[in-house]
Amino acid sequence: MPEVSRSLRVVLFSGGRGTGSIADALLRHPQIRLTLLVNAYDDGLSTGRIRAFVPGMLGPSDIRKCCARLMPDDTRASRELRALVEHRFPAGTTRDDGLAVLDAIARLELDRLPPILAGCIGEIGLLTVREIALFARVFHEYAASRSNAFDYEDCSLGNLLFAGAYLSRNRDFNAAVRAFVALTDARGDVIHVTDGENLVLVGLKEDGTILASEAELVGPQSRVPLRDIYLLRDYLDPATLEALCGLAPDEIHAFLEARSVYPRMNPDCAAAIESADIVIYGPGTQHSSLYPSYLTQGLGEAVRSNRSAEKIFVANIRVDHEIQAETSASLVQKFTHYMRRKGRVRLAPEELAGSFFVHASAPDAGPRRSLLPSSTAAVPPGGNVVRVDWESNRGEHMGGRVVDEVVSLVNLRAQATLAGFHYMISIVVTCRDDAETVQRVLRELMLLDMSPLGLGKEVILVDGGSLDGSFELASQVRGVRCLRTRGASGRGDVLRAGLEAAAGDIVVFFPSDGEYRADDVLRVVSPIVDDQFKVVFGSRTVRVTDLSAHMRQIYPADRLAYFVGKWGGITLSIASLLVHNRSVSDPLTGLKAFDRRLLRALDLRSSGFEVEGEIIAKLAAANTLFLEVPIEFQSRRRAQGKKTSVFDGLRALRQIVRRPVPESETERTG
Repeated sequence: MPEVSRSLRVVLFSGGRGTGSIADALLRHPQIRLTLLVNAYDDGLSTGRIRAFVPGMLGPSDIRKCCARLMPDDTRASRELRALVEHRFPAGTTRDDGLAVLDAIARLELDRLPPILAGCIGEIGLLTVREIALFARVFHEYAASRSNAFDYEDCSLGNLLFAGAYLSRNRDFNAAVRAFVALTDARGDVIHVTDGENLVLVGLKEDGTILASEAELVGPQSRVPLRDIYLLRDYLDPATLEALCGLAPDEIHAFLEARSVYPRMNPDCAAAIESADIVIYGPGTQHSSLYPSYLTQGLGEAVRSNRSAEKIFVANIRVDHEIQAETSASLVQKFTHYMRRKGRVRLAPEELAGSFFVHASAPDAGPRRSLLPSSTAAVPPGGNVVRVDWESNRGEHMGGRVVDEVVSLVNLRAQATLAGFHYMISIVVTCRDDAETVQRVLRELMLLDMSPLGLGKEVILVDGGSLDGSFELASQVRGVRCLRTRGASGRGDVLRAGLEAAAGDIVVFFPSDGEYRADDVLRVVSPIVDDQFKVVFGSRTVRVTDLSAHMRQIYPADRLAYFVGKWGGITLSIASLLVHNRSVSDPLTGLKAFDRRLLRALDLRSSGFEVEGEIIAKLAAANTLFLEVPIEFQSRRRAQGKKTSVFDGLRALRQIVRRPVPESETERTG
């Protein structure tokens, strides 16, 4: 693997939207230069209509979608350009209506355009507008000269502009792609995989059912597995289809395979693969968006020739129409089959991919049509299988988590430092018998806006055995994921359960007792996002000027509790300083933030409140520096439900002064 202090070239095999969240996350990483590799066999709906209207042209939709995804959104001009490209003609648009719009764009007569389009063009730069006008004029002239009328309803204006680029580039599809990428000012590159030969995609199911177009491949169908896919020079005519229906599946396969075409590779695609630092085979509609790309002549060989790249296969999460009967293992097997061009070229599986990201549903995910998990039998010897819950709330890949795993993998293999990638904060709310405060705390956390830090957010409540209805009340707060430990559990058990459930790369522990302010989550998270620290404690004592008065408020009539509360925290701080040379002003604070990987590496074992001392001791043993930041704190009295006791403090003290046992020693001693 090459040195990673420079930017990394990432090639992502993609469809139109299947890899959207992953591409978005890759674009956010400052060291990554992204290239999307796409095929254009799409022939559904308006895309099929425009392919029929401009004979010889492949489908522009996935090219347009990828370019729109890569377009910047930091200026009004870029946002309006995206809106223009993605604009669809409304229902009821006639041939004359469509031609009038194209003519007005070509002449830049904004007063003749619908206000929404006029507003877009009015904000776009002059050079870009002139190119748009050119493509609109070329397609207008072509459409006006045709005897058959084009159906504009629900057609994307961007598809028509692409067709204009195609016609203006002497019907060179890849030249049109380059022109369209330049037009949209994409932040990365979009490259068509093949040389642009116009082919159609056909599928065959195990029972002999023929799916005669790409649209049928991705549409509703039986659960019978797909046997194979084929690229043909033209659609099967009705007479041929009727004749094939009377044959056995093996005979149909032989007929279609004999007529199959394996297209030549676009030289730009070959160059991108051969120079890539990371190759990612994305998820999506596998039999239409991904597998057809792999049938391209020379593609597998180009991947093999790049021996230094990290190569990663990302399996789907959910079943789709065309992968209903598949498992993640069978997807891997078919990936290898098509990369070898159905056995026409000898390629070792490990030359194609070394890591396999496989979805593992969360235990509390509920009934979902998830893809069945992979077995290691589908993975080449030495292959790295990463099983994680990749799913976001919308049922798509959590792109940030995928990129976080890619970053970790690259750094591990290269033993170098690709900047960490922060994508989501998991706020783990610890709860036990906090019925009076839990709903308010959860609602305040749900209202917390993490967008200024560029982070997503999830809130997970872990109940450690409440008997006062806290869990039931928490479950009523919309958007919160609520978990229960088995029986009455201590703080350590609850924290571990929350860590196991957390999907974010930053984990924050936050109690449900109402003593802490939700706004302070931003305060403890910010230093981690800025890559200054991997651990941050929210300190309640930094802003306390009179500790004695503060303790009297909490324990007004209990002198022993007052004494322990005042001097117990000081004792823990002194112990940490003496034993570990670490000064900690508030060892028992309930608000802490961690880099998730570091927190997992601590391998916390304590079951109860003593876990707070274990955290400090293990951070010190790992030579990990942490930051304390001042936070607001509204203390509760014992009568109001405060639960920590002198015994909790003593157990925490024992953990602080105790030498952490190295993991290797733990394994030897059992």
